Amino acid sequence: MFTITPDLVTSRLKQAQPQERAVLRGVADELRATQTQMKYGSMFFIGLGSLLTLSIIGAIVGLPMLIAALWVFLRVRKNLATVETVLTEYSARLA
Repeated sequence: MFTITPDLVTSRLKQAQPQERAVLRGVADELRATQTQMKYGSMFFIGLGSLLTLSIIGAIVGLPMLIAALWVFLRVRKNLATVETVLTEYSARLA
């Protein structure tokens, strides 16, 4: 799941019991959990790609790994911001 759209988050929140804030928080936590795992995985591969890039032979593998990991890391940051924004707007609509 590389892209989380506002529609996806809204539909997941609507499937839950919208009257209970704890349930909404739980749904948002589920969405955040997979993104957090991807975030830490990409950070590991950023470090590994950086180390491999130090040698000439390792740069052949390290540079594409570094670029892909940076792309995933930036995508995850955007997804986490989307989850927070939609959760805040959805909670405000319910209040």
